[in-house]
Amino acid sequence: NAPNASTKSVDDDASTAQRRPRKLRVLIISMGGERQAHIESMFATPPLVDEFEPPTFSPGISSRSIRNRFEFFKTCNEAGLLPQLEWETIQKAQESGIYEAHPETFFQCLKEIPLVHDETSPSSKRERRGSVLDKQTHYSEELWRKGKALNRGRSVLACFLAHLIALKKFTAEDGSDGDTAFDVLLEDNVRCPLVTNGNGAETAWRIRQTFEASREHEINHKA
Repeated sequence: NAPNASTKSVDDDASTAQRRPRKLRVLIISMGGERQAHIESMFATPPLVDEFEPPTFSPGISSRSIRNRFEFFKTCNEAGLLPQLEWETIQKAQESGIYEAHPETFFQCLKEIPLVHDETSPSSKRERRGSVLDKQTHYSEELWRKGKALNRGRSVLACFLAHLIALKKFTAEDGSDGDTAFDVLLEDNVRCPLVTNGNGAETAWRIRQTFEASREHEINHKA
C-alpha cells in the first residue's frame, strides 16, 4: 500500500530533524542590564533562534568590586587562582570578624597554613616563580599586594578574572546529551548579522565552518 500524505509528512519531518545539526550553545560574559537584555533579544530573533539555544551567562566583574579585599579573594577563588586551604582560612577569618578592628593584621590568619612552593599543586614538578619575598609569602597575600597596586590596570584584571571564571564554566560542564555544554564563548558586546544563506543563519554557518576547519587541522596534524 502507498503511504498516505500524513505519513509521508511525518517521515519527511523526521528525516529533516536527523539531518539538521543541533542548536549551538553559547556562553556569554555579561554584567547584566541593557547589554544582557539586548543579547537575549538578539538570540531570540530569527534566524538565530532557529540555530542557537537561549544563551547562558557568566558574570562580568567590575573593577570597583575587587577593590574590596574579601571580594577580591572571593573572585580569585572562583577563577581558580587560590590554594583551597588558603581560601577556606580567609573565608573563616572574614566571617569571624576578629580582624575588623585591625585590618592590617588580617594575613596573620594564614600563619599556620604552609606555604605553597609549586605553581599548581603538591604533585606539580614546577617550582613557584617570583622574587625571594614572593616565595616567602602566601599566594593570597602576594596576589592582594600586587593586585591592589594596579590602579588603572585594575579594570584589566577584573576583565581577566571574568574570563577565567567563564572558561572554568565553559570547560567543566557537559551537556545532557553527552556533548560539550557550550560551543562558543562571547562577550556581551558581540553583535551577529541577522541574515541567512543557503545553509541557514550566516552566523551559525560560520561557526560550524570554523569547527570543521579545526577538526580537519587536528586530523592532518595527527597524520
